[in-house]
Amino acid sequence: MALTKINYSGQGAIPSANLPTGSVLQVVQAVKTDKFTNSSSTADIPGLSVNITPSSSNSKMYIMVNICGMANNTGCSVRLNGTTNGDICLANADGSRSRASVGDFYRANNFQFSTQGFNFLDLPNTTNQQTYKIIAISVSGNTLKVNRGNVDSDNSSYLNGTSSITVMEIAG
Repeated sequence: MALTKINYSGQGAIPSANLPTGSVLQVVQAVKTDKFTNSSSTADIPGLSVNITPSSSNSKMYIMVNICGMANNTGCSVRLNGTTNGDICLANADGSRSRASVGDFYRANNFQFSTQGFNFLDLPNTTNQQTYKIIAISVSGNTLKVNRGNVDSDNSSYLNGTSSITVMEIAG
């Protein structure tokens, strides 16, 4: 791997304009440690959104998401949404099927939940602040439960989880 020489004779931090393409310019993260339940068709998941203002309109936003959850029946998932490009990282439209960023959270066992993760590279092409958020999807009144299993008893056999969204600005 070849190293890129950065020409900078100033003092202090190197301006982002002087960094090579592919450099990480900034990182923001939101971590959700509390629980959330959704049975409406779509709802923003509180605590799973971040704001980031691109340094340049050429910047790319690398988004990493991990969601811990379960559903009491099929048809529950999540979708990634960004300010400029709207719902992103979605499956193609296919008949009346719902579109999501990851697979269904349905688990047959009341105690189980899973962590589903995905990454996406967004190109907002602006220097306006971007908000990236996770939207819960619930079909036919089924319930998505974030950071917990179906049964939520106060017992050491039941676990709570953690979900997160991390966005890195990458120099373009």
